[in-house]
Amino acid sequence: MPFFDRRFLRFISVGLATAAVDVGTVALLLRGGISYGLAVTGGFALGLVVNYLLHASYTFGVRPHAFAQALRFGAVVAFNYLLTLFIVWALHEGLGTPVLAAKIASLPCVAAAGFLLSKYWVFRAAAAAPPGG
Repeated sequence: MPFFDRRFLRFISVGLATAAVDVGTVALLLRGGISYGLAVTGGFALGLVVNYLLHASYTFGVRPHAFAQALRFGAVVAFNYLLTLFIVWALHEGLGTPVLAAKIASLPCVAAAGFLLSKYWVFRAAAAAPPGG
């Protein structure tokens, strides 16, 4: 099965939708007078929940139900965070790449790692069959 299958395209679209929820939440909270620290935390938290639920139901076609599944998802989020930090550090400190450019450069690697870990570990029950619709 090719890497860029329907699930991968859904994975990317969920990521974009999650980013919109995250940034939109931050904007609304800031407009409401909430401090930026709480606004960013709120956006991240809501985005994380939306991301998990959409990946389970839409990307991988499973019902988000198992506590173990949610823990595995959390482990992937933590791994991708550390991977992002490492890539940004390596590009910035090792090659002198500006931090923002290094962060942007990390995105394809982090997306690929997140997709593969989600497909074959977090939502592995759905890996055998493509999602419906």
